[in-house]
Amino acid sequence: MPSGSKGGAGCPQELHGSPPTPLPSLQQQELDEFWRKIVGDIENTVNFNNHTIPMSSVVQIIREHQGGLMMSSETPSVVTKVLEIFVEELTVRAWMCAKSHDRSSILESDIYEAINSSESYVCLNDVRQRAVANHDQASMSSTGSQLQQEPHFVAATSKLIEDGPTDHPYKSGEEASQIPEDNPAPTTSAEPDEDLNMPTTSSGGTEETK
Repeated sequence: MPSGSKGGAGCPQELHGSPPTPLPSLQQQELDEFWRKIVGDIENTVNFNNHTIPMSSVVQIIREHQGGLMMSSETPSVVTKVLEIFVEELTVRAWMCAKSHDRSSILESDIYEAINSSESYVCLNDVRQRAVANHDQASMSSTGSQLQQEPHFVAATSKLIEDGPTDHPYKSGEEASQIPEDNPAPTTSAEPDEDLNMPTTSSGGTEETK
């Protein structure tokens, strides 16, 4: 029995890696205010069948994991409400972590930090570890696909280098339209006509300049 209690006490320590640090006074006051609001809402609730989380999904999960145990009619409603409060508290803790890092939005790292902030969230460590493993696996698969495509690119590049540059499809047409060098096209002289430089006489003729 002592060994079992010792193992149970050491389990959260092993999962978290380090003991949860106490919240600052301001954050603790905010969390206490959250719980006071939750208790007040529960006391004033008349219809417990109105939930944010779909109760049908909760019922399906309970039936898959209950085994041979019996389930009362109030169980799905109570469990659904507990899950809603659980998610709300985790969101509040993650929001406080985001504000402590001067951010206005919650990141995935804030949720991990919120999970590590309390021993109550030990059950979420498996979810966190699976999420990290899936992320690493996705990164490795993406890298592997890039490595698989690289040999094809190298082979195609090597073939182009060996074969040399290919002829342009319009090269033969350009050569056919070129003018042969034996019959060059006549060119106009840029020099002005000599007759234009000779002065004219009164009779309309031209006289040679001496």
